[in-house]
Amino acid sequence: MSTRWQKFSKIVIDIVNKTHPGKKYQTLAYQDYRDVPRDDVAPFQLIGYTTYNINYTKPITDPSNNIARGEIEAWQKLGANMGIRGYQFIPFNQPMYAPIESLVVQEIAWAHQQGIRGWRSELQPYGFPQNVPLQNQNWTTNRVALYAVAQAMWNADIKTPDIVSDWSNHLFGPAAAPMQAYYQMMENAWVNSPKTLMYFQQPPASFVDAFISDDLLQKADSDFRKRENRSIVSMTRQ
Repeated sequence: MSTRWQKFSKIVIDIVNKTHPGKKYQTLAYQDYRDVPRDDVAPFQLIGYTTYNINYTKPITDPSNNIARGEIEAWQKLGANMGIRGYQFIPFNQPMYAPIESLVVQEIAWAHQQGIRGWRSELQPYGFPQNVPLQNQNWTTNRVALYAVAQAMWNADIKTPDIVSDWSNHLFGPAAAPMQAYYQMMENAWVNSPKTLMYFQQPPASFVDAFISDDLLQKADSDFRKRENRSIVSMTRQ
């Protein structure tokens, strides 16, 4: 399927170039045509490899992601201008916070080192669905990771702790320290999960036992109380 799609695309691009020269073309490596083709690829400016086959709890360089990484590299060896088209922001079918800041930053850094031309990931638009409180929308529950992505795509060498520190200081002010501790704690629990989380729109209940523990909840509550206390003290002083 991938081979046929690339051959067909090359024919179409050659025909269109005769009447509309200088245009640029993009496509996806997706579903049945994500497999590495046997022959040369069409002259697309970008081919977005869809990474719904990665493990969302581990870095792209982790052995659990060997298949996706190997296929991207194999496409590149054929001369394809590859990009990543991910689903990191919608692993669950409900708007839930997933502490993926370090994972997306690491993936963008790897992509930059690998010569990958672009990075994007699916996300429901801001304000969707309508008439739903902001705290229950994917745009809001992913806001820290979205900020991390924006920073990393501007500077692929940036480090996640610096991003989270900047975020926490600007958003929480005197309560930055406990919030940084909260983000780090959640990230540690996520990346150390023994369970693989793949594809997208998974039910959160199927993964929660591999991520959330009673100790984690107690520590999170403690961090939130510290944040509230420091915010109150700051307001009182002002």
